[in-house]
Amino acid sequence: MAERRNAEYDLIVNCLNLPIVQMWFRFHSRNENYLYLDILPIPRGHVTLFAPPAYPDTNAIWSVMIGDKRICHRQFQCPVQAKSMLQAFISCTYVVSRHLNIEMPQDVVKIDPLFAQKLHALLPGDYVHRLLTVM
Repeated sequence: MAERRNAEYDLIVNCLNLPIVQMWFRFHSRNENYLYLDILPIPRGHVTLFAPPAYPDTNAIWSVMIGDKRICHRQFQCPVQAKSMLQAFISCTYVVSRHLNIEMPQDVVKIDPLFAQKLHALLPGDYVHRLLTVM
């Protein structure tokens, strides 16, 4: 299933090349299981996307670090399970958008519109702000 993971990584990297998304993220590095992105402007933070060795039979893992605050897929307060690397990327983009109090780029929403709607329902903007201030 490395083909699926690589195809998803490629789609994310292609999205990162779009002008609107380049204002948010910069590609940092990638290996077989990880994709690292910088949140702009530097040094605002970073995003980590991880495809476990059993992926896609297990969910993708994601984490957003802004300053010294971190929101990730497994936090009790954060009920979002990304089934794919694409959904993990959308989750991270959503967290950053709520932190910056701006709308998520439509090019990212188009990757999986139903999942993006689910994020709006599960993680309202003030919820993301609370997570970042409580930690």
